[in-house]
Amino acid sequence: MKYFGSTFELLDCTTIDDVFLKVEDGSINFGVVPVENSTEGAVNNTQDCFIDSEVRIVGEEVVPIEHNLMFSATADTENFNAIASHKQSLAQCRKWLQENYPAVRFIECTSNAEAARLAKNDASIGAIASELAASIYGLEIKKHNIQDQYHNRTRFLVLSKFKAAPTGNDKTSVLIYTEN
Repeated sequence: MKYFGSTFELLDCTTIDDVFLKVEDGSINFGVVPVENSTEGAVNNTQDCFIDSEVRIVGEEVVPIEHNLMFSATADTENFNAIASHKQSLAQCRKWLQENYPAVRFIECTSNAEAARLAKNDASIGAIASELAASIYGLEIKKHNIQDQYHNRTRFLVLSKFKAAPTGNDKTSVLIYTEN
């Protein structure tokens, strides 16, 4: 969001594929997708989407990742059935989750936004997501910063159909695809 300042409208997409499709069909001018995390490495789904896409990378942001455990206001935070999140987020919180909730079932979602929606609509489910997601979906954060690595960062790419003007600080990205 630092990339756009305060002049943007937030549109929720449930998958990385959905972001690419909306940029390609012109539904949105820009999309933001994760490409690499300092803890878990490459976000393969993002890389795969570039193979058949004509979208361009027009910017990037490296964002500190702070995962939070959150629930709906009506949830019993001592007795719940599951914790939902994107598989990358679950992996980034693996040790903390094993130490604090070894018997809880985990639900892999296509995004942390989807996990937050699940928690909003089902008081028996908690979600791992950002403070922004808690704010958007009206969830209460029970525990802040549950990620295993406190210096966890994710590199996000800003996508567009349109070519960006050169800035003098530009980078080149190359994706090599081979048939197996």
